Amino acid sequence: FLRLAPEPPPLEVVDRAIRALVAIGALENNSKLALTPLGFHVAHMPVDARIGKMLIYGAICKCLSPILTVAACLSSKSPFVRNFNRDREEQQVKERQ
Repeated sequence: FLRLAPEPPPLEVVDRAIRALVAIGALENNSKLALTPLGFHVAHMPVDARIGKMLIYGAICKCLSPILTVAACLSSKSPFVRNFNRDREEQQVKERQ
C-alpha cells in the first residue's frame, strides 16, 4: 500500500525497517509479518521502537525510573554537540522569509 503514497519510500528503506522490527520482536518472522504482543504495545507509543521496547521491559522488570532516564537521554540530541552550520542555516531561513 505504500506504493500508492504521493512520495513512496524506497523499497530498501522499507525492508530495513521490517528487518529491524523483526529483530526486536515487534513483528513475527513469517510471510504475514503480523504484530506480536510487544509490537502491539510499541505501536501505541510515540517513540522509537527500540526505546518503546526498553520502556515496556523496564515496566515489566519494575525498574522503570532508571529506564525512563536512559530513554530520555537516548531520545534527545546531546547538549555537547554543536552544529557548526547553525549560523548559516539561520541566515538561510531569514532569507526565505
